[in-house]
Amino acid sequence: TGINAVIYYSDKIFSLAGFTTPAQQTHATLLSVGLVNVLATLIAVAWVDRFGRKPLLFTGLVGMTIGLGLFTQIDLSTPYPLILGMHILLMVSLAAIFTPVFSLGLGAVPQHLYSHASSLLGALQQVAGAMGAALSVAVLTARSDSLVADGASNLAAYVGGMRWAFGLSAILS
Repeated sequence: TGINAVIYYSDKIFSLAGFTTPAQQTHATLLSVGLVNVLATLIAVAWVDRFGRKPLLFTGLVGMTIGLGLFTQIDLSTPYPLILGMHILLMVSLAAIFTPVFSLGLGAVPQHLYSHASSLLGALQQVAGAMGAALSVAVLTARSDSLVADGASNLAAYVGGMRWAFGLSAILS
């Protein structure tokens, strides 16, 4: 989904947004990811009842793709409120996706197998997340190295690599 890329690069994103100390960057990451995820999940649960699972899932997928696409536009002068807005869009979209996916996916499983299905779902998410993070890091590193070889500064090269990593995430979403 790209959330692993957002979390992995969040310290860098928030440092580029003006959070100078690691403590500030960690607080910004925890607050933005955690708070938005909790609020978005509560909203998504209410929306499932109101709109249904499929419309919520489709809306979440579109929002996620747009959010990841917007992250490809970050540069060294992107204002913090804009980055935060992109992050909120992505978190709300992910909550809109996960809520119906879990209920649709586990709804077909007999009740006595819920614990097994839930464990399998969690394991598959971890493996897919690790694969996505590894691919994103590989793309970021390759692009950054290429930009440094072409004469870009390390910071500009890192941002360029990050943009490509988010672009890949948007395409795969």
